[in-house]
Amino acid sequence: MDAASELELRLTDFANHMPNFHPSMIETVSSIYTGDHGKGKFRFGTKLVVRTREEDELKKWSVVYPLADVKCRKDTGKIFKATVHKNLAAGVNKIVDSNIKFEQIEVDGVTTWKCSLIKKEATGLDATLDLVREVEAFMIRDLKFLSMMLGKENFDGNWCYLCQLYIDEWKRHDHKYLDGIRWTLQKLVDQAGKCSNLEGKARMGVREEPYFNIPVARYIWPILHTLIGVGNGILDYLIDIIESEIQHIPVKEVRMKRELRELENLLKELQTARNEWDSGDVGSGIDFMRLHKKELRRLETEMERLEDIGAHLDESYANLFTCAEMTKEKVAELELERSKMTTDVAGASKAVSKKKENVTACRRARKCESDSMYTGVDLILQKYAITRAAYHGGVLNGGDIKKMMANAPAIMAEVKQYLLDTKHKNCIKPDEDIIDLCNSVERLLLLWDGALAMLHVTDPVEANFEKAQKYIDQAVAKMRKLGISVAVKGHGAASHAVEQMRDTARFGGLFDFDESWGEQYHQVGYRFDMKLRNRGSEVRKAQTRAKRDRTNNLPKTLGQEGRNHCSRGERKTCQAGAPIECPNLTK
Repeated sequence: MDAASELELRLTDFANHMPNFHPSMIETVSSIYTGDHGKGKFRFGTKLVVRTREEDELKKWSVVYPLADVKCRKDTGKIFKATVHKNLAAGVNKIVDSNIKFEQIEVDGVTTWKCSLIKKEATGLDATLDLVREVEAFMIRDLKFLSMMLGKENFDGNWCYLCQLYIDEWKRHDHKYLDGIRWTLQKLVDQAGKCSNLEGKARMGVREEPYFNIPVARYIWPILHTLIGVGNGILDYLIDIIESEIQHIPVKEVRMKRELRELENLLKELQTARNEWDSGDVGSGIDFMRLHKKELRRLETEMERLEDIGAHLDESYANLFTCAEMTKEKVAELELERSKMTTDVAGASKAVSKKKENVTACRRARKCESDSMYTGVDLILQKYAITRAAYHGGVLNGGDIKKMMANAPAIMAEVKQYLLDTKHKNCIKPDEDIIDLCNSVERLLLLWDGALAMLHVTDPVEANFEKAQKYIDQAVAKMRKLGISVAVKGHGAASHAVEQMRDTARFGGLFDFDESWGEQYHQVGYRFDMKLRNRGSEVRKAQTRAKRDRTNNLPKTLGQEGRNHCSRGERKTCQAGAPIECPNLTK
């Protein structure tokens, strides 16, 4: 589907079903795009949010609708570009470069509103500026998807997609002392143009040009996935301490864990050496390689010149030939050195993976035991309806993380008492340390709960920005103090989340940019697939779904649904044609 045409259509529906509509009532229009893969399909959709103001009353209308489905086993940039990218980019880029113009037209003697996109440069020539409004495009989803859309596919674990900081920089230093250079579309395009001649760290996590013209700052940091990442990281930290210092661990597993740490340190050393070799800095391996190849080309060019003039028997030619051979040998040595680094890293990575599998097998077997402390903590979590999701590898999902944070004091009080009552007789960890551990975890959960609550405030003000940053700073500092890894999600929360919270304040804050609706959109799409599974071709299914979706999401339809959900007394205030004012509709 064409993103631009759909946006014009949906806004036209909105204008014609809103009572007493006039474009001057519109405060902001946001077109938020997302993509997700699951159940055998990649789905790309939009959430359109219109904020209006009548006198002092601020209202919001939103609708979620599909733009593209791709039937595939996995979502990669290659598949995306080979299928729906060209059509989607044409529409989305048009929206980025345009404003919205509303005009009244007559259809069968009835005056209606029509919405169309006009180039931003043409807006200044329009005499009726009160009929023209801006529209802003955004992109949301997890780090993997956002990085892919920006041409940074598979670099999301080591490189921030919003700034140029590398994992080693934010892991070693507090974000307050780092100010990573922000990426812009032009910087990404320039870097992509250089990448064919660069390797490793020198590529700065850029693989190709961005897929859309949406400004980089409009790629919203994934709050939901940050929540999932830090929440599971905190729980893993607690379980690791329990299993390594409070519960009795078999000698075999202790030895394997020690060997795993040694292998991980070796792998990190090898990766660091390889990255330095590939850095492109003066004196690095790749720098020497380029210099020697350049010299070899110069020598070969001079030899060809001498051959052309018949001087290939001269002593100067012999000297050039000798130098060229020596340079070739040096290039071969450097290539062999780089190849050996790749082999060593691959071997160490394989050894780490194998050792992790062995450790995991031991832990899994121990967790199944009835007296396992892992099982004991899990039973406490289940009292609060918190269950590890088997389909996500045993980690907690977003809803369960929210429950754990909201109930942190009660949960950690039970965990604390459980650990004190059931710790192994040979445990050398004092009771005071166990109490401190539980108190620290509780404090950390509450800090993140407060930070994420602030990030979701609707229509935030300066006090909300300051409080959110304060909570995040304290949470990240405590994670560093406890030795919990500050992954890219922690860096992004500390360095970029509040910055984007400020930027989106006029759109109502980050509330509408949370990825939760994207998850729901994916599930709705799957239910449509199940209903239409006997419809025939994928094209017919998509067309039918699009038609039904638009009918179901017409403001008039939603208004009727709202009136059906109102009580008899409330229906008097929910008039036909006024769906936005219905108190029972989602705002």
